[in-house]
Amino acid sequence: GFAAGPCLAKDAFLLGEPTKFKSIVAGANKINMGLPQYLVNNILKRIKNLSNQKVAFLGLTFKKNIDDTRESLALAMLEILKNEGCNVKVHDPYLFNKDVSKILKNADIVVFATDHNEYSGITLKKLEKMVGKKSLVCDVWNIFKKDMVLFQINA
Repeated sequence: GFAAGPCLAKDAFLLGEPTKFKSIVAGANKINMGLPQYLVNNILKRIKNLSNQKVAFLGLTFKKNIDDTRESLALAMLEILKNEGCNVKVHDPYLFNKDVSKILKNADIVVFATDHNEYSGITLKKLEKMVGKKSLVCDVWNIFKKDMVLFQINA
């Protein structure tokens, strides 16, 4: 899953200061911050052109079951998808009241960016009924226990 939030940035900085392993801490932070672009790049390997693809983007906060978006990697990924021309519909139960089934309806790509408890009731069968068999799922939290970050529903 995404590792983010205000403490991560602060703690990584503090951890890096008194140690001789600054380069390891800085490298880990750089890799972590690059995850949103890495995921979009891997989506692009499967879907060559993201322009006008309908994306259901679930979760904006930096960790589950909170309403805090500070330093959220989900927000970074959302912006990258928008810049690629995606038609993005967003759901987060802690930020605004929207019907998740309406967000998911006929989505080409579904991104589970935050593992809110509200999403644990969405099974692959329910998801397939809402989005179809050919939709690509980005499950960074392994919600569906497939041990795959990217997979097509019918695969």
